[in-house]
Amino acid sequence: MINRFTLLALFILGVIASNVMATPVLLVPFIATLLFALPALIALYNTTNTKTTIAAFVALALFALVIEEIAVATGVPYSGFTYSNLLGTTLIAVPLATPLSFFALALGAWGFVANSTLHPHYNKKKHTHTWSITQRFILGATTAAVLVLADLVLDPAATTLGLWLWEQPGLYYGVPAINFVGWALIGFLAGVKLTFIVPKPDIRVTQSFQLILAYWTGVNAGLGLMIPAALGAILSVIAYHRYHHVKK
Repeated sequence: MINRFTLLALFILGVIASNVMATPVLLVPFIATLLFALPALIALYNTTNTKTTIAAFVALALFALVIEEIAVATGVPYSGFTYSNLLGTTLIAVPLATPLSFFALALGAWGFVANSTLHPHYNKKKHTHTWSITQRFILGATTAAVLVLADLVLDPAATTLGLWLWEQPGLYYGVPAINFVGWALIGFLAGVKLTFIVPKPDIRVTQSFQLILAYWTGVNAGLGLMIPAALGAILSVIAYHRYHHVKK
């Protein structure tokens, strides 16, 4: 259940964690990320079925893992970077926590925009909901926009902590601008993919997105990164009110 006290607790935890995250601890990042992702995974399972849940998880997590492996090897689509040892166990070059995090963020971003003014068409013969081609494009674009906004909060803190290192640091707290273009691209593809997997999302799939956002807003505040902290606070308030408005 998402409420003000939960988000405040995660914010405070983020502030505290900002002072200790620069020390590598085996498996802790993976376990922490798994705990963050579980609410979205459970909500998806409770509101759809096992097949849909597995398909969505594989489509997003495996997609993220492949993209990240390519990105580390080639610099495409984020710009050249490498992961440090602070995110724990890796598969080739990518920490196992990364695909879990992307699953939670992408599903949450899509869950918010898919619960806006767009409604899937109901097929009476097949007894299921489907999105039109135009709706798929809109949902892909809006999912991308939300993910980029979220990354404007997450990446400055992660870069400052040294979770990953850029070959050519950019002006926004060391994050290169091309990174956000990359996030827009994979966000669009993830949003479109989900329209083929989850016919009609429940707003509860956005819970992990809110928890992650509150936590990293706290990390930014603890590190003194005021612009991403302020942006995170604004996004958290908007997401919280949208969640409870739709849930009613």
